[in-house]
Amino acid sequence: MDISVVKLDDIIKKLLKKYSTIFIEKRITLNYNSIENEIISDSKWLFILIEQILSNSLKYTKKGSITIKYNEKENALLIIDTGIGIKEEDMKKIFDLGYSGFNGRVNEKSSGLGLYLVKKISKILDIEVKAKSTLNKGSTFYIYFNSKLTKM
Repeated sequence: MDISVVKLDDIIKKLLKKYSTIFIEKRITLNYNSIENEIISDSKWLFILIEQILSNSLKYTKKGSITIKYNEKENALLIIDTGIGIKEEDMKKIFDLGYSGFNGRVNEKSSGLGLYLVKKISKILDIEVKAKSTLNKGSTFYIYFNSKLTKM
């Protein structure tokens, strides 16, 4: 690992550039304002963690929007989509190895590895990841940063 000061905005802008054609092709609205916060982390691993969540949001959002914002009070990055959502009974298993849930099996070819990888990386980086979702309304992923590793 290469631990250093990481600008969240740099990571997010790289991801938005990488996925810009998908946003355009699917006509998904992006709601994003620059984030000035910095954290102490490994930028490559953090990039992969955020990318997995963003790519899932894009995969499961057929129309509508994706919002990326930083909540100062909770010291958390939020990725909010208006996608197909996750069944309540699937929520407790979404970070399990190989688990793709009902929507993953029906609507997309899902390996069940992405969110498992997110959970593994989050433990290495001392980051907490949580999710809330409502079927047919969308999902919100919360990436909570350890306050000892945050720079303002």
